[in-house]
Amino acid sequence: MSVREYSTDNVKYKLFNPGGVQTKGATEAFDNKLLKILVKFIYKIIGLPVQKAVEPILHFIKSPPKDSLTAYKQNKKLDIAQVILNNNQSERLLRLTLELIK
Repeated sequence: MSVREYSTDNVKYKLFNPGGVQTKGATEAFDNKLLKILVKFIYKIIGLPVQKAVEPILHFIKSPPKDSLTAYKQNKKLDIAQVILNNNQSERLLRLTLELIK
């Protein structure tokens, strides 16, 4: 099974990492109350409000990049060769995804 067998020129993939976002998700990962308070405090400082974090996603929807696969961390475009260091990772992801949806 090859990822290329399932690829198409019609589908564009955008990998987007907004960085830290001020949501409950980060604090819900911990049971320890002290850790929850600390994480909440840190995300108040470094995290973006949700509306600010989704702005780039809305931009990509309105003006999608031309490449079939692009990756961004916040507003910075990343080099795909550096994002996907091991081509076998995409094969594994495809296999696991297909197993999950069976």
